[in-house]
Amino acid sequence: QVSYAWTGDFSGKAWLSGVSQKVERPSLSVLPGNRSYTGSGIDAGFKFSVAGFEGVIYGYDGDGIGTTGLFVFSNDALGNKRKSNGGYAQGTYKFGDVKLGLSYGESKLKLANNEVNPSLVKSNKSIVGGIYYSLTKSVTLVGEYADTEAKAQDSNLPKNKEKTYILGGILFF
Repeated sequence: QVSYAWTGDFSGKAWLSGVSQKVERPSLSVLPGNRSYTGSGIDAGFKFSVAGFEGVIYGYDGDGIGTTGLFVFSNDALGNKRKSNGGYAQGTYKFGDVKLGLSYGESKLKLANNEVNPSLVKSNKSIVGGIYYSLTKSVTLVGEYADTEAKAQDSNLPKNKEKTYILGGILFF
């Protein structure tokens, strides 16, 4: 991983990182196919602040590293790698003790070569809007709305949709 941060009226951070890991199936497995493969991926991001605005842009691309979590759904039953990619963008604006925020993110997974798996996730995406109030230095009150959708590889299957209202607080210590 490499990163660079700077300060000033326009402050921020940029980063780039990668991963490469060999994955092996147990030798007792009765399934034919690849006993091992190397999963690899790269990600990059840029975060910046100017006046009361803060923004983040992030993206990743992988081959055999999965989606939703590292090495989750990274290969099919025969050990063939799946490709994945995604990212998010987020913006917040703070004035006084109030911060408004909006973010959008999506993660996609492609089937392995010659794979048929209609119920496997194809994409997850979410948009979140929020308002945050700094009650004290250590306590922030939170109100958020999240609209999330998951699609399966088979476009004929119904989409899973969720609309969530979040109220709570964050304790910083």
